[in-house]
Amino acid sequence: MIFEGCRFDYSYLQGFRAVGGLAFVNCSFRESTFEAARLPGSVFVSCSLAGTEFIGCDLRGCDLRGNNLEEVRGLASLRRVIVDPDQLPQLTTAMVRDFEIELKDRPR
Repeated sequence: MIFEGCRFDYSYLQGFRAVGGLAFVNCSFRESTFEAARLPGSVFVSCSLAGTEFIGCDLRGCDLRGNNLEEVRGLASLRRVIVDPDQLPQLTTAMVRDFEIELKDRPR
């Protein structure tokens, strides 16, 4: 199944399951929440996931390369997803926030 050009902004997608291939192309999920979603092996192409929260999701093998992951929340659900190196700064920022890591300068 392919969702193309859809707007899921501010949606709450609980228990969303993919059986077989699933692709989201040019979709927006800004400030949405996926809870207990099962989307292994799904593909997101040119989507905005900015501010999206993932709670207890199974996204193994999900291809998130090239998507906007700014301010994504729920990094534990992103275990074993596929991203590209350019997305690492976005995920680093999310990690600092999710794990409540305190950043301080070294004492001199």
